[in-house]
Amino acid sequence: MVFKEVTRLADIPEGTMKQIDVEKTEILLVNFKGKIYAISNRCGHMGAPLSNGTLEGKIIECSLHSAQFDITTGKNIRPSDMGEPTFDLKTYEVKVETDIIKLKR
Repeated sequence: MVFKEVTRLADIPEGTMKQIDVEKTEILLVNFKGKIYAISNRCGHMGAPLSNGTLEGKIIECSLHSAQFDITTGKNIRPSDMGEPTFDLKTYEVKVETDIIKLKR
């Protein structure tokens, strides 16, 4: 596996997120305290786009049924408000070189 250039660091200011598509896979990049994290953009409950959700620190909440995930680990920390199973998110390895964000694929 190699690292693939996906965007510039300047495109994701601290405390924000950006959805990208890499090889037909939706990935959410999040800048938390100056470090870039990459997780699946699809909620582990019903697949809603997390890029439509709310980011509070390192926690992202799905806008559909309020499931919450830790963006640093992909772990589900609060299940959906429907009481159904919610799965952890896939995470991706990230490398930043100067102003270029690269994702291991």
